Amino acid sequence: MVLLFSLPSKVVGQGPVLLPHISAIPQSISYRPSLFPEHKRFFGVPFLSNMNVQWSNSSFDYTSAHTLTDTGAFLDLDVLIRDVKAKNTLGAETDIELLSFGFGGQKNFFSFNLSHRSMSLFRYTDDFINLLYEGNGMFIGQSVDLSTNTFQAMQCMEIGVGYNRKLNNKWSVGIRLKRLYGMDNVSTDFSKLSVSTAVDDYTLQLNADAAVNSSSPLLDGNTDEVTGSLGAITRYMFNGKNGGWALNGGVAFLPNDRWTVTLDALDFGSITWRDAPVNYRMRQGTYSFQGIGLEQLINDDADSDDYLDSLENTFNIEETNDKFTTSLHGKLMLTGQYRIAEGTYGIVALRGMMVSEELIPSYVIMLRKDLGRRFAIAANYARQYNSINTFGAGIYLRLGSFNFFVLSDNLPGTIFPLDSRVSQVSFGLSFSQLRAIKKVKAKKQEVPEKNDVIERY
Repeated sequence: MVLLFSLPSKVVGQGPVLLPHISAIPQSISYRPSLFPEHKRFFGVPFLSNMNVQWSNSSFDYTSAHTLTDTGAFLDLDVLIRDVKAKNTLGAETDIELLSFGFGGQKNFFSFNLSHRSMSLFRYTDDFINLLYEGNGMFIGQSVDLSTNTFQAMQCMEIGVGYNRKLNNKWSVGIRLKRLYGMDNVSTDFSKLSVSTAVDDYTLQLNADAAVNSSSPLLDGNTDEVTGSLGAITRYMFNGKNGGWALNGGVAFLPNDRWTVTLDALDFGSITWRDAPVNYRMRQGTYSFQGIGLEQLINDDADSDDYLDSLENTFNIEETNDKFTTSLHGKLMLTGQYRIAEGTYGIVALRGMMVSEELIPSYVIMLRKDLGRRFAIAANYARQYNSINTFGAGIYLRLGSFNFFVLSDNLPGTIFPLDSRVSQVSFGLSFSQLRAIKKVKAKKQEVPEKNDVIERY
């Protein structure tokens, strides 16, 4: 398992890094359900309870490739793609809690969240970039497998109900069932997709069984229905036709007063898209295409739509309206937390995200200092998105019953987003009541009788 999570060529981060490991923040249970909450009850400020925004790229170096000259801006594509690896990721994610609250006693805790989520992830290979940029000249007589390239962009509403149970002083468990309402989706489904170039006439041969799927009332031409009334907007946001389920779960083990070990699984589920689905399919088979010269495409009087029609006819692209299912990118996290001193904790987390049946790993090293129960500061180092320079920090502040936190998993990338692989920030406001800490009275040490001492020694 250690070897699995140490592979540098596949390292990618998933979701917020700091937030799950600051248990004083009420919203942390959404990302680490294994721990029993420190709060007896909490209520998130509507629309400001928890806002998490992140974007990342594993390979493109925009700052180095972009230069300003006297004649204008210049983008050097050779520099832009020079760091492309065998497998790469380009993604963005937002998670905004519109409403959240929780309550419970000493053994049980219940919580609720209403969130808007958007996710986009493009997983691509170096062969795809080289074919796109260099053309097929460098692949003459070769077959290029493109089936591992995947793309999905979606937004959905989420209603989650969570339950945490403290089994005893050493064990606790948590679960969160989430109902998903899909709003928009564009995604690929490549069962087979490879390109080869003939040696004699350089004809492109495409061996394909692939589809591009989409679903959205906006794409269906129902713009007036979506924007015309509050009821229509509500139907768009909570679209039962595009329904799905997901599950979070976790277990925590506290072997002693210094160590805490947790295992959490997040976002294991899917959405089935039935509202206005559109599928562009290339049925299983082999297709040949001789290509279009760039000069011909620019200078020919024929309309560009003619070329598109020609491409469609050549590759036998079929448009259908079949429902389709997409999976969320499930995440796993194994965490070890050690109390170094009173209020000081060292944390190591091994993380993995599922993308098209591939587990993409990352790891986090974190130091947290709790100053009482009203203030906490944290700093992290994370190996993610092919970057070794991911350093983050954040603070949590409690004033009376008011909670505030602001965190960034990569401070340099958040301040200078074009110079970094990762840019991320989390922010939230809530009100809460802390759970009372049971104080165990020390037993008075018994002094042995004089005769006992003589007999013992």
